[in-house]
Amino acid sequence: MALHTNRGNGYLAAVLGGVTGAVVLMNLGIYLGIAYGKNFMPNAELEGLLPPLIGFFIGWWIGEVIGCLLALRWRHYRKAGKTAKVLAIVTPFGIIAWFVVFSTLLNWVTSRRFDGARNESNILTG
Repeated sequence: MALHTNRGNGYLAAVLGGVTGAVVLMNLGIYLGIAYGKNFMPNAELEGLLPPLIGFFIGWWIGEVIGCLLALRWRHYRKAGKTAKVLAIVTPFGIIAWFVVFSTLLNWVTSRRFDGARNESNILTG
């Protein structure tokens, strides 16, 4: 007796599984990175941010792929493995794009905030 395969698109299952897996493994990656930094880099300054950051990105990448694969397999969607492989290939580009956009927006917001504070102080001091 063959199992019923779901022939729908599965976009919702893929997105929900990917987000759930990414959130779980991102938190685990950050936790393990912090633990690594505390145990093996006790005198680190700025370089102490690297292990949690690496754990964050690896957790995002692997968690998203595994979560998507599990969600699609659980719902018996066809070609779940192929979808997970494509996601595994495309996700690093999405992470890099997210980082570029986020850092650009952060720089823009902080520059506008400090420019506004400088202008207000010039007005008050004459």
